[in-house]
Amino acid sequence: MHDPSPLAGAPPTPVPAVPTPFSAAALAGARRVLQLQREGAAAEPALRVALADAGCLLAGDAHAHALAAERMVVALKTVWGTLDESHALSRAASHALLDRVVSAAIRAYYAA
Repeated sequence: MHDPSPLAGAPPTPVPAVPTPFSAAALAGARRVLQLQREGAAAEPALRVALADAGCLLAGDAHAHALAAERMVVALKTVWGTLDESHALSRAASHALLDRVVSAAIRAYYAA
């Protein structure tokens, strides 16, 4: 007899194509930022909160893996392009948003 798991039929969690020190929660935070950016100016207040949250998660993962801030930034820039959501924005918008995420992660990294 087959006992279906509670996650049966749930879509798989996307896995970046490159190794990453970032947790699923941190990557979900980055994806949330991308989603809010696509929603436009009306989402800006929520975007600022999501940026801070994502920055804290990314920085926490960097600390947990004993990464220097510079290595965290390199890892973030590497994984950013693997996120499907980053391709839903124009290249310029994606890079501008990545700059904001990097800034939030650096602030959180040094605040910890």
